Amino acid sequence: MTLVNSTTYLGSMAVYECEQDYWLNGPGLRICSNNAQWSGEKPFCEIISCGQPEIPVGGTVTGYSLEIHSEIHYQCEPGHYLTGESVRICTKEGRWSGNPPNCTFVDCGRVPAVIKGEVIYEDEDTPTFLDSRVHYKCMPNFRLIGNEIRVCLKSGRWSSDSPKCEELEVKLHIDVKEDLLLMVFSVRTCLNNGSWTSSVPECKYIDCGVPPAVERGTFRLLSNETSYGSVVSYECEENWKVDGRVRRHCLENGTWSGDFPKCVEVLCPSLSAELERKYKEEDEKEIEPWNKALLERKEKERKLRIDVDEGSRRVGSFASYRCNKGQKIVGEVTRNCKQHGVWDGSEPKCEWVYCDKPQNIENGRIHSLKDDLIFGSVVEYFCLPKFYLHGSFNRTCTDNGTWSGREPICSLDDRDIGGFDDNSLTETSNLSGGPLDESYAGASYTGIYVGVAVSFFLVLGVALALLYFKANGNSSSSNGHSPPSKPIDPPPYPMVMTYGDLNDPTTGNNIYEHIPDDFESSSYANMSPTSSFNSTPPNSYSNLPIHTYSNTGRELNYPPYINNSSLTTGKPSSDRSSVSRRPRMPPPQPPSVTPSSAGVTVNGVAVNT
Repeated sequence: MTLVNSTTYLGSMAVYECEQDYWLNGPGLRICSNNAQWSGEKPFCEIISCGQPEIPVGGTVTGYSLEIHSEIHYQCEPGHYLTGESVRICTKEGRWSGNPPNCTFVDCGRVPAVIKGEVIYEDEDTPTFLDSRVHYKCMPNFRLIGNEIRVCLKSGRWSSDSPKCEELEVKLHIDVKEDLLLMVFSVRTCLNNGSWTSSVPECKYIDCGVPPAVERGTFRLLSNETSYGSVVSYECEENWKVDGRVRRHCLENGTWSGDFPKCVEVLCPSLSAELERKYKEEDEKEIEPWNKALLERKEKERKLRIDVDEGSRRVGSFASYRCNKGQKIVGEVTRNCKQHGVWDGSEPKCEWVYCDKPQNIENGRIHSLKDDLIFGSVVEYFCLPKFYLHGSFNRTCTDNGTWSGREPICSLDDRDIGGFDDNSLTETSNLSGGPLDESYAGASYTGIYVGVAVSFFLVLGVALALLYFKANGNSSSSNGHSPPSKPIDPPPYPMVMTYGDLNDPTTGNNIYEHIPDDFESSSYANMSPTSSFNSTPPNSYSNLPIHTYSNTGRELNYPPYINNSSLTTGKPSSDRSSVSRRPRMPPPQPPSVTPSSAGVTVNGVAVNT
């Protein structure tokens, strides 16, 4: 992490970079915002990984890791040969080098029988597949002419020519056709009496018969015969595959080799099962309780898990992915099941929906209830003093990345200008279609509730003060004293706050406040009363309390101060430079003072005392 300009105050930027072989997960740039927090979430570095490689049909992949610089090795199953690179490496781009190889199946078929000899296959499970070996052996008194071992080649043929067995002595030679079986192997010798030893051997024709048909498939006789040594090949309809041996041979006992195959439909692997397996592995990974960063990251990843509807998994069908409400899919939403049972594309992922920062409104300001503008976030609109809000005072970030309703406006005109009815909110939804999170239900009206409460207490306090003044005034008249000829100018009435909880984000202070005159630095703070009392006011006025109310509705009682026989309504003058002042909105202009009959004015209404 690098601090641009080596500063950490408002507007400073921090740039994140990862070491070689690691990539950054999260924002690469964070800015210090006006709430003394860095924007966005803290990123982290994770080692580059290439993910699961493609596995060819009839092949396998081996490797010890899927991370950068790791190698994977491709091998083909018995009866297949590899075409392409057998080794792939994980690159820094997070992809495997080159293209996946292919595995091609090869079957050379059974070799014909050898007269006076025996054919021995090394592997009975895959006797005629690629690289299979067959051995030849002759009967006693016969020798082998040709190669004793033959190998199945990539071309689908056996190496060299078929050998034969030759008699060691001059004896009677009996020809036997390939599709005939010599039932009794015997050697006849010509005796000196001119006769042959033993009887003439018998040859029997071997026929395995036409193989039965396979459902949703066909078979083909490669030599158009069903005699000994013949081969039958099985094929299935499109999008179906052979379950069992593709080829069968006619054996010496008159039966076809192996079990009868069948055709099964080609299906793509289960995507939901793969997701469950992956999520199970993630949940089973143990994380130390003290590692809160990894625990929080694991919880966030759990909320972003994707779901899939894989459908029938047949060739040509589609699987569709979906995310939770308030999230969007990054990648392809659907994947197609291709031939040979392979899904195209790759698995997408889910990310949270964010709304753009709303524009400021003229003569007003915006307050966000959250640091980020993620789905479900609420922003509130407030107007400056003397301006009226037209439209809803809050808007919600919806699941399509836009703000609900319309942007309100602030106007000096308090009449309804219309056109904003579609932005009202209830506890669970708003008319523009954006549902609210439970954590925000009811929280959107906090500003109004607090403002109304503060206003009520302010008005109540002023009313009580008026009653108190009136009661003391009547008492003075009954004692024979007359009140002054001119009333003392009343202090400026407190302003009624509409939104009492709106704070200045730069200072944390309330930007709507009523400042008493004796704290103002303007020329109005030193205004003197328009008239004064007699030099010897009645004693009953010496204990008259002066009531002052703050913008929180709390009553502040200051004792009266008599200076040179004049009764004033403020505290004794002091060094105003020692009073600590906090940043605030410009104070309202003081009301004009006009002589009038004795009385007190509250919120512009004259009340006679």
